[in-house]
Amino acid sequence: MGKPIVYIDESGFAHDMPRTHGYSKIGQRCFGTHDWGAKGRTNAIGALLGTSLLTLALFECNIR
Repeated sequence: MGKPIVYIDESGFAHDMPRTHGYSKIGQRCFGTHDWGAKGRTNAIGALLGTSLLTLALFECNIR
């Protein structure tokens, strides 16, 4: 025993996912733009060692 445990997780984000919320000054309307023709997905994989971020990688391809 005595070996550290590394936690790894993956998450993906679609480029064409509509945003339903935003930020603006109090009392003002939130405006924004969206590229409805965006295609693709970005995947993020990160690793934690204890409470420290060990590594992070972004991929523009499928993760299996």
